Amino acid sequence: MPGTCFLAVAAHVPTFAASYARAEPWGGRPLPAGFTDAERARCEARAGGAEALAARWAAKEAAARLSGRPWWTFEVVSDPSGAPRLVARGEGLGEGLGEGLGEGLGGRLLVSLTHEGELAGAWVALLAAEEPA
Repeated sequence: MPGTCFLAVAAHVPTFAASYARAEPWGGRPLPAGFTDAERARCEARAGGAEALAARWAAKEAAARLSGRPWWTFEVVSDPSGAPRLVARGEGLGEGLGEGLGEGLGGRLLVSLTHEGELAGAWVALLAAEEPA
């Protein structure tokens, strides 16, 4: 598919969880501060919360690498069916960027999350906006 970029990022869950607990900086921001209240609440309230947070971090990191924006400017939300979706947050980023990433990225982000045992990961695709006919 022309104009499409794919990127996968993996995380070692025990390393991620230890760094998260110590609030170590990853990419310029302490890990807990890089997640929204909703992301933390959704993950920390369930068994396997560290794995879920690590998968979300992987999605944010992949989106950051594809877009050139900091990882903490992305949020992983769930659509009504429970499927993950990436949206960009922060000053000057606008709303609805997960659906049609607007002028800055000119396309759409798709995300898939996974975690099992000590590994978590995400696939993110940046689909280029279609040219008008």
